[in-house]
Amino acid sequence: MEKWKKLTIAVLAALTGGCSIYLFYNQALGVFPSDLGAHIAAALDSGNLQYTITKPVFRFVFRYMGGNLGIAVFLSAIIVITFLATKRLLDFYLDYEEKDSFDIYIIAILLNFVLAVHIPFIHSYWNVGVQEPTEWHNSTYIIMKLFGMAALLLYFKIEENYLSGINKKEWLLFCLYLTITNSVKPNFILAFAPAMLFFLIIDFSKYYRDRHAVANMVYFGCAVLVSLTVLIWQSYVLYGQETGDGIRIGLAAMLSRWHRWPLISLIQSAAFPLFILAANIKEILSDKKHLFAWIMNGIALAQYLLLHEVGSRAEHGNFDFGYSFTLMLVFASSISIIHRQRKNHSRSKLYFASGYLLFALHAAAGIIYFIKLLLGGSYY
Repeated sequence: MEKWKKLTIAVLAALTGGCSIYLFYNQALGVFPSDLGAHIAAALDSGNLQYTITKPVFRFVFRYMGGNLGIAVFLSAIIVITFLATKRLLDFYLDYEEKDSFDIYIIAILLNFVLAVHIPFIHSYWNVGVQEPTEWHNSTYIIMKLFGMAALLLYFKIEENYLSGINKKEWLLFCLYLTITNSVKPNFILAFAPAMLFFLIIDFSKYYRDRHAVANMVYFGCAVLVSLTVLIWQSYVLYGQETGDGIRIGLAAMLSRWHRWPLISLIQSAAFPLFILAANIKEILSDKKHLFAWIMNGIALAQYLLLHEVGSRAEHGNFDFGYSFTLMLVFASSISIIHRQRKNHSRSKLYFASGYLLFALHAAAGIIYFIKLLLGGSYY
């Protein structure tokens, strides 16, 4: 890669990191609206039961690493490292054919800005009422996103050859990443675990006569079971006390509160990946790595549309975060498909123009929204 390209990548990462510090610092102070101030206050309240590991982490950073500024730097570092994790995810989807490509680095950065296509005359809000892979106001989602990606990358690596054998160090690291992710926010595992189970069942139907393969299936799945123990404590803290908080079933109950046309909301939020899905359905169904993304996305979407919280957490929209993460995954899957097709000149000019235009609309919305937040605007 030429020096100017390396410099461009470094400048973009540094610029985003610097702007993120400014944003998170002002959010921590309460100057800019977000959940961060409340998260820090809860972290400093030692008498309050904590369901997320971010609270003790925030308490340590606040007390020993610079207070609000330390937390802002910490979250900014998470953002920049997530760029690298996204790059690794794209490498996987592209079979590492363009590992050092300038284009892939730029796409990885843009993927961490994509937002729902903004249509102000239909829906004036940028964040609520739509689903977005990128969240700048919720610190737990920001951290979950990074460790969720790390867990996914290890899952994909182990899954390639797990029927013949599993590296113990990789299994332990996979288990650790899952446990950390769950400890931060449970949304990831609620979509990931059923998707992984789906493919384990398919493999079992093929290799159930092979005892060695079946043993590896059980061993692989045990990493998820170990990580799920964290959810027992979380369920107690969130719903196990007499607070009136709980979970109910209701079709699009949360989405309907914030968007007059729920179907349009879903299309706004996933216009680009839905276009790629419609145009490449056969390829996606036949390729496990792309199919996994869409199955995980479908599971998270079902949870988002069918489940909602009641009580003091009723307005938090927490089931949105699992779907938001899986949107990130299908965006990465989809951009890798059209990128490879462009390299091979395998589709029409109209197809490429339409696909890249939709992706540009998502990315542009995200960049404009980020600038809006830097100017102190509402995250709504």
